[in-house]
Amino acid sequence: MITLGIIGVVAALTLPNLLANYRKNVVETHLKRVATTLNEAMKFAQIDYGSSDNWGTMKSQDFIRTYLIPYIPGSTFISESDLSYRRIYAYDKKSSMTLNGDYSKGIKLKTGEIITIGNGSTNLDPNRVEFAGYSFGVLLKETKYKNYISGKDYFRLYFDRERGNIDNVHTWGEHWGSDCEDSRLYNKCITEAGGAWCTMVIQCNGWKIPDDYPVKF
Repeated sequence: MITLGIIGVVAALTLPNLLANYRKNVVETHLKRVATTLNEAMKFAQIDYGSSDNWGTMKSQDFIRTYLIPYIPGSTFISESDLSYRRIYAYDKKSSMTLNGDYSKGIKLKTGEIITIGNGSTNLDPNRVEFAGYSFGVLLKETKYKNYISGKDYFRLYFDRERGNIDNVHTWGEHWGSDCEDSRLYNKCITEAGGAWCTMVIQCNGWKIPDDYPVKF
């Protein structure tokens, strides 16, 4: 009985950490997969259409149908109405946003992730130097519940048009005068629903969720 009691205590102490680490690994896998998918799609789109710096402006649905879906096998288009009634909350629950904000449309990957992009991200002046990237919302897994947590279920990836890859630190960070040493990163990861700051925290740690990540799993 004593041995069983000890085993029970040890299990109670270790199981939560094991589950949390498993959930972290799942998030890392999803993020890497989506980032790789977007990088490859944009690379092949630029072979056909030239540098993304010269793509000009268009509606988000046209962007998706032109530059993403043809280069992501198994992906399907998602309309703005299909994204409605889904809300993203900051970890502290003090702010929120709708998944179809900014008239966003999206695609669903065959692996289940949903990528959204709003009109504001596809109507970019190539001469704008303060922000030179495309913004992609990423819902890692759709559930029957329509409320999600930023930095846990939802993230934001930025494609840097100048560097030609997913890079939140240079695109989002430079836009806000931030870098990996910015003391605001962890607080904004908790208080803002957009997901960009949490993604920066992870990218700054080599695309691995750090041990002191502010959003708990």
